[in-house]
Amino acid sequence: MDFIPVWPPSGMDIALGLQVLFSSVVCHVAMPIFYVMSGYLFFYKLTTFDGRTYKSKLRKRIKTLFVPYLLWNLMQILFTVLLKVAGVVVKGKSLGGIADYLQEHAGIATFWDCNMWGLWRTNWIGQITPPTGPILVPMWFLRDLMVIVVLTPIIYFLLRHFKRWVLLLFAVCYVTGIWPYIHGFSITAMFFFSLGAYFSINDKDLVGGLDCLRLPAYIIYVPMTMAMLLLDSRNTWWGDHLYPFYIMISVVAVICLFADLTSRGHCNRLRDMQRYAFFIYGAHAVFGLPIAHGILQLVPGHDAHWTGISASYLLSIALSVLICICSQKLLLRFCSKLLSSLVGSR
Repeated sequence: MDFIPVWPPSGMDIALGLQVLFSSVVCHVAMPIFYVMSGYLFFYKLTTFDGRTYKSKLRKRIKTLFVPYLLWNLMQILFTVLLKVAGVVVKGKSLGGIADYLQEHAGIATFWDCNMWGLWRTNWIGQITPPTGPILVPMWFLRDLMVIVVLTPIIYFLLRHFKRWVLLLFAVCYVTGIWPYIHGFSITAMFFFSLGAYFSINDKDLVGGLDCLRLPAYIIYVPMTMAMLLLDSRNTWWGDHLYPFYIMISVVAVICLFADLTSRGHCNRLRDMQRYAFFIYGAHAVFGLPIAHGILQLVPGHDAHWTGISASYLLSIALSVLICICSQKLLLRFCSKLLSSLVGSR
């Protein structure tokens, strides 16, 4: 159902608005921030970036990026097959459905770009640029990060010699969407990874470098968030064109906010959650959310009223996180080697 806000809002407007706010607006800053941190840490305290350093970095990223990427996509296929087997046993469905699924996902596209969404999205020159992802859609982040890691010698050269001018060029490309449309080679990854890399390569403090933008970002963030909500995020023309500006403001605001909270000792509990972050990222879409939705379907009234829909939505998120955390603890106890591979030895 489309979110078309009216005033005064009905109960269903509130329920749908809640889902748009959390699933399509505020959470979208996560991946750009991860790209910023990845770029910053990739070049952190490097005095030189020669061939030996590059090869060493690539070998480490095979363990931390490529292996988890491959395993999580395989887990998505395995979990789907198990559900189809359950359908055969419980509901008497045909075994042909399993064979058709495996045949459909036997190609390399399954691990690269078999999913596509946002077919209406165009850049400033009218080029259609829908995002793509592998069989496990959230893994598009790791896919694009792996591509950028391979290109780090080019990024290092550009940032070393042209510095802020390169970031300005990437920022313009990010805002306008004018960029080579190659699946896996996204301007989102290139711009935000390069932003983090810029601070490390030039020996600058990330938070200190963004400090001059702290107050403007804090002031603009809330009204821009409300605007993105009322515009239904990227599902409208205005929302889609405001989106890159909102993400850039959000990146600055969130990084500065967590720096402020950390300096005051308010992020200790969040630090304890760090060891679960990557597993939740991979597992929530594979089995966390599906299991959570299945459980909530058994609750009477979960979809009978806007309050039930809202509560069910929020509970599905919380329950999914709980399922993922419990699953990680079980794997740590009984299958630690598999867990280590799934989270890239983190």
